[in-house]
Amino acid sequence: MPAIEHVLATTDFGPASTRVLRAATDLSARLGARLSVVHVVPPPPYPYPVPASDAARADARGQLEDVVDSLGKGVEAILVEGSPAAQIVNVAKEIGADLIVVGSHGRRGAQRALIGSVAEKVVRLSPVPVLTLHPWRFEDRIDAGRVLAAATAHLRAAAPAVVAITRDALVIAAELGRSFDERPDVLLTASVGRDGAAFGGICEDGTVRLDPEELARAPVDPDRDRALARAKSVLADESTALSGSLWIGDVWHRPVVIVTDAIDEPWSILAACDVLRRRGASALIVATPVATWGACAALEGAVDRLVVIHTTDDSVSGATLYRNARPIHLRAASRSLHRGSAVP
Repeated sequence: MPAIEHVLATTDFGPASTRVLRAATDLSARLGARLSVVHVVPPPPYPYPVPASDAARADARGQLEDVVDSLGKGVEAILVEGSPAAQIVNVAKEIGADLIVVGSHGRRGAQRALIGSVAEKVVRLSPVPVLTLHPWRFEDRIDAGRVLAAATAHLRAAAPAVVAITRDALVIAAELGRSFDERPDVLLTASVGRDGAAFGGICEDGTVRLDPEELARAPVDPDRDRALARAKSVLADESTALSGSLWIGDVWHRPVVIVTDAIDEPWSILAACDVLRRRGASALIVATPVATWGACAALEGAVDRLVVIHTTDDSVSGATLYRNARPIHLRAASRSLHRGSAVP
């Protein structure tokens, strides 16, 4: 492959672009290559092509300049309009780029069939090599915990307790605990649902929160009772692996930061809130690396504060959150929390 002397990075100012710019900056520095960053202003979604408005162009220009300024000196900003894939390839040809770095939004199924992938089209059209990056939001749960700890650092003066409510949140909570000089506690929860949809949440102490609409539809439902029993059994097994769990210490008249790895339903959070309120917590702050808009809307007003790094319309899974998404082993996580250090 020819020497890479000029790298073209793409940005749409979304979460995937952060990783693209980080990789492109590191790569160009290692190779001693020039770096340019392109943003394509797409045409408005009308049935016929019209130019973007002056306001849209000015807003895009401002965001692009901020991005380029954050990358250091010598980075070129390029703003163009039109079809993103075609314009990215055109810019690469015009500036003589040797490599294009572009983010993939990871669409699947019908969404991919209808919208297509800009990254896929760039790969197909480009005359030069293309590096595509999956839009993982964090390297791993330790990285997510550190980002979340920085976002909650202003709470340190209130000396909050830290409570993890899922097994994957244990590592994240360990990072917050280190930030607050507080050993995290644990109160395991699980969602309860059927056909892929959650209708409630349950805590390991048996506290249950159900969607009121679910209860209105069927006050007595054997299927729901069986789903609750299954969730309770899973929590019992996890609690046993964590040597008893329910490690909640003294939260009386203390603010509590409830830590979870992701929120796509509100019921597990609300069940944990019920337990902590009974124990006298003075304030309930929910902290998570990512949450869906719907879950956030359901929690607004139900908790005192909600700290979310990324908000999404899509379903949440570890595969889209972390580059390294391997499962957290409960016994190792338990030892980690007692020692005050996180498990990768």
